[in-house]
Amino acid sequence: MNLSHARACLGRALGPPAGPRRPPCAGRQAWILRTAHHLRAVRTGDGEQTVAGRPNYIAFRIPEGRGLLTVVAALQPGARAAFSWALWYSTLAPTGELKKAPVNFIRFRIGARIAKPLIEVIKSGGSLPADLVEQLPIIKL
Repeated sequence: MNLSHARACLGRALGPPAGPRRPPCAGRQAWILRTAHHLRAVRTGDGEQTVAGRPNYIAFRIPEGRGLLTVVAALQPGARAAFSWALWYSTLAPTGELKKAPVNFIRFRIGARIAKPLIEVIKSGGSLPADLVEQLPIIKL
């Protein structure tokens, strides 16, 4: 017999508690409700649904050989861990490559209206607009 079962049996034997009743959403249930409230899905201005405070797309440049590689990444939904995963699109991986998102990836967020056409250009083998690429941050992994 486990402890919770023993408490339930004892509670039935003694009758209702003399003190104030515990609220219906206490303990783990309350934690789940608070978490769901803080991580609720919101609709962004560009029609994308995202978890509040977390972008769906990021873009940045990384050193590659003697130049810079432009990366547009689609963040993967899932449980929050010490790191997040993203599908990286670049000239080296036009079909996408699953990699860890960079540290502090929220600083590199871009809207879906910009990211989706950029990903399509990368997939088709085209070159991204130079003026846009120049504005992307350079990060070292």
